[in-house]
Amino acid sequence: MIGSRYRKIFSNRFLCAAVAVTVCFLLFYLAANLLYPWRGDDFVRLYLLRTKSAFDLVKDSYLYWTLRLGNVICAFFGVVKSKIIFDIVNPFIQVVIFYLLAGTALGRFPDIRQKRDALLVIFASGLSVFVCRPADTVYWVPGATLYSWAAVVYLGFYLYLLRCEGQSKNSVPALLALAVFGFFAGYCNENIALAGLFFLAVRAVLKPSKKVFASLAGYFGGAVFLFTTPGALTRVASMQNGSTKLPISSMFGKLPEIAGFYIGSSIIPLAVLFILAVLFGRKCGKTVLLRAAAALGLSMFAALVYAGCPLPPMRSYYACNLLVMVSCCILFDGAVSNEKNKIIISLASLFCGAVMLAFAVPDFINIHRDECLRNRLVAEQRAKSVDVVTVPEHRTLRRSFMQYIFIEDISSDPEFWLNKNAALYYQVKAIKSVPGKEKTPLFRERFIKFVKGGKL
Repeated sequence: MIGSRYRKIFSNRFLCAAVAVTVCFLLFYLAANLLYPWRGDDFVRLYLLRTKSAFDLVKDSYLYWTLRLGNVICAFFGVVKSKIIFDIVNPFIQVVIFYLLAGTALGRFPDIRQKRDALLVIFASGLSVFVCRPADTVYWVPGATLYSWAAVVYLGFYLYLLRCEGQSKNSVPALLALAVFGFFAGYCNENIALAGLFFLAVRAVLKPSKKVFASLAGYFGGAVFLFTTPGALTRVASMQNGSTKLPISSMFGKLPEIAGFYIGSSIIPLAVLFILAVLFGRKCGKTVLLRAAAALGLSMFAALVYAGCPLPPMRSYYACNLLVMVSCCILFDGAVSNEKNKIIISLASLFCGAVMLAFAVPDFINIHRDECLRNRLVAEQRAKSVDVVTVPEHRTLRRSFMQYIFIEDISSDPEFWLNKNAALYYQVKAIKSVPGKEKTPLFRERFIKFVKGGKL
């Protein structure tokens, strides 16, 4: 009986393929996270945790910075001086994300025993490799908790809402759960808060129900809390020369910059979306096309809200990037009569993602080796009471536009903000790096000039 059940499981090639892909991605993310070091804001957070508690960091963010959901999570992960807990949890989060991408397209969590769901998961897994700035949003502790982990919350909330809408009864526990879940989803990130409010408001008009209104109320509460904390208001005022009002009149002038950031962060998903639209657009029903267009529209809306921000952070386009992927998944799933093409495309997506990750392996190894060398050199110079500790810069720099992984390194200027943070963490007076052999190529410099409006 047991043997026949296992034979039945292994006879399902699509189930086995989806499981194998999942395991491979888990192993890669685990290895990559173990190789990727503390960096950037990690330094100052770990330094502060020598004299403060995680609750103190949350309080400081509430009063003087933007207290997003990810800031709270990150503060408690920083209590553990080793990254091992994060390194173990994060791979599962990254895998859940491409399952949620598939689930958002399906309107339910995927069942990989079915060919349709398994193919969609495989397609989404390869596509998910091309997220915006993976060094900042996948492997870096604050970036992962702020962006990747937040994606699990708001995509999971949307799936839960769809599930509840499929049920006829309006039970009080379900409505309360939607409101609470909605609060945390609206509390994730600024652009998702505004895009989600717009989405739920439109849904409340087109498909009014108690479930949608409960979700909208909770989401609105989370967004209001996010935007009205003392730290958020102080931060806006500091960027606006003391004013908390957004410069509405200057928003239109920023649209070219916003478009440059948006296209640059989502170039691969947008190209895939175009290809799918050409291949499957005429064969998909109107409902599928409308859902795909809605996801793409929300993606653009989530990007445009940064027209009111003095300096749009490119890593914040991660959410916009994911919404483009959702649109791709909707079109891919909607082509139900093109199974042969779907198999080819899903395998092509997986192959491209695997190639990208395979080429990134040497960079992860170099980053780890450089960091081990740096720690040894810092310890040696600190023992000799050297005033300005000098270390070689990382070999992995922003060598090209399509590079998968890099590390934002300390500079040759000891007064640079990252250098100051690193000096606090290493407990030295000052630290700087010396240039390595690898230089930024000319076409990369020109791209940076373009997206920054001519200023390098």
